[in-house]
Amino acid sequence: MKIIKSLIFFTAYFFLSLIASFIIIFLSRFGLDKICYKIFKLWGKFIFKLSGSTYEFFGLEKLDKNELYVFCPNHTSSFDIYLLSAYLPFKFSWISKIEYLKLPIIGKAMRSLNFIGIDRTNPKKAFATIKKAVEIMNQKKMSVVIFPEGTRSRDGKLQEFKRGSLMLAVEAQKKIVPVTIIGNYEIQPKNSFWINKSNVRVYFSDPIDPPQKNKESQLAVLQKIYNEIKQQIDKYSNIKN
Repeated sequence: MKIIKSLIFFTAYFFLSLIASFIIIFLSRFGLDKICYKIFKLWGKFIFKLSGSTYEFFGLEKLDKNELYVFCPNHTSSFDIYLLSAYLPFKFSWISKIEYLKLPIIGKAMRSLNFIGIDRTNPKKAFATIKKAVEIMNQKKMSVVIFPEGTRSRDGKLQEFKRGSLMLAVEAQKKIVPVTIIGNYEIQPKNSFWINKSNVRVYFSDPIDPPQKNKESQLAVLQKIYNEIKQQIDKYSNIKN
């Protein structure tokens, strides 16, 4: 049964992603950004629900729906992307690896949705991209989601945070929201083919003021975000699904 469920999931994922991408690319030519964004949200919902999992959000009352934020979640599974894409109740853009935006069809759809690709191998290009991201935030009135770990954890444990993940918050001077996701690792760990069922819990912490442009301020804020997420993981990870 497990292999059948996983095969069904990946087949549906492939076709749903292609279909959604084609529709987004087509509609974006006519400036139908709102419809494109709704399709993106529906895509996330379909993909997440295919796992048979459930989710709960905690702490959203701490946030102002009219504000723009830089959301910083921990990252243990690709399902972090599907879950937040579907259910985060803010209009937002993803900060992604530049390689994803270069993919045929799907990458073009991501660009149509104002996703932002960072070239980590070229600091000058990366900084120029951050400047562009600030413009997108202000012009499109979009928050941004970025994984401060940079990549998925292999063992589900919190990894070291990258200082570069704060550059957008520094330039935009937008508050940072630590986001703790518990339960997605159980659905699909990194490099695993199997899809499992889980009850996922997402905890939104109080917004943190953005750091200044000096290294000391950035490291202090980065540590504050890390500590907050680590405390939430330690506090809530033993709750059974």
